[in-house]
Amino acid sequence: MCFCIVTSLTRRPKHRQLGFKTSDEALCSAAHAAKCAAKDAATTSASLGFRLAGAQGWELITSQAGPPGTTLRTAQYARWRAERDDCKRLTSVTLRQALRRFFSAAAVPPTCAAARAAAAAQHLARMRACMDQIRSMRLLGTSALVVFDAQPCDSPASAAATCGCGRGVRVHLVDFAHAFPVPGRDDNVCAALQALCSELQALIDELSSLTL
Repeated sequence: MCFCIVTSLTRRPKHRQLGFKTSDEALCSAAHAAKCAAKDAATTSASLGFRLAGAQGWELITSQAGPPGTTLRTAQYARWRAERDDCKRLTSVTLRQALRRFFSAAAVPPTCAAARAAAAAQHLARMRACMDQIRSMRLLGTSALVVFDAQPCDSPASAAATCGCGRGVRVHLVDFAHAFPVPGRDDNVCAALQALCSELQALIDELSSLTL
């Protein structure tokens, strides 16, 4: 299973993407299962239940307010991209750092990044509850797509709950090319979604503690 998390800058053609993968031995050959097991052992799949497959996006470099009395703002952005081989070398520590960098897009304060992560976690938890009820298929290579506009936020930390950074975060399951009619619950997908939710909650706690 592949989890893709995407944020975009309004009117920007590029986007930020994180992909998290797991494998399912029940629906593949022994040789392929062995290959997947070797990849899992070398990545965070073994310790966290998922691994980062790729990342890209735009990050705020400079931002300057317009003339007094206006809401104009000029900003410069730089493209950031982590290649597949880079992601394979991530550990549980550096994966958390990548998630923090992702949800902090556009240089928002920690409370706003936590609000984004919390919104994504809520959507993913609902997906996990839905998948828990399905007893007729298995999904391989499916993606959970998380999207939000990475806009700067000037709200003080005390107003993070109402600034809107958590609103507009959207999550969708996509990529159903490898859906198989197999009886029973898809334990692989459910476990991967739960693991990602747990990791996001740990990130939320970490970000929230920075403002205490």
